[in-house]
Amino acid sequence: MEQDLAADNLVLGQLVKSKTGRDKGAYYFICGKSQDGIRLFLADGRKRPIEKPKIKNSRHVQMVHYVAPLLKEKLEQQKTVTNEEIRLSFKSLPQVEGNA
Repeated sequence: MEQDLAADNLVLGQLVKSKTGRDKGAYYFICGKSQDGIRLFLADGRKRPIEKPKIKNSRHVQMVHYVAPLLKEKLEQQKTVTNEEIRLSFKSLPQVEGNA
């Protein structure tokens, strides 16, 4: 039940931080979800482009209270998002400690 609540709170275009794995501490934007909402498709525009997103369990990411408005709008309308737009979203972030 706790897992379902966490996955429901995550929205497209939201910034998340990896809690586990080789990429621990890396920041990504959510660019998609599985139908069950448990697995997330994550991209950073560099190591993980939108064409080849990182697939991660929602329990293994930490929610950051920031949603990129441009990404959210385009993803919800199912428009094409470019890696450059993802990188620009990182640059327009409010200062986050350890942000790449």
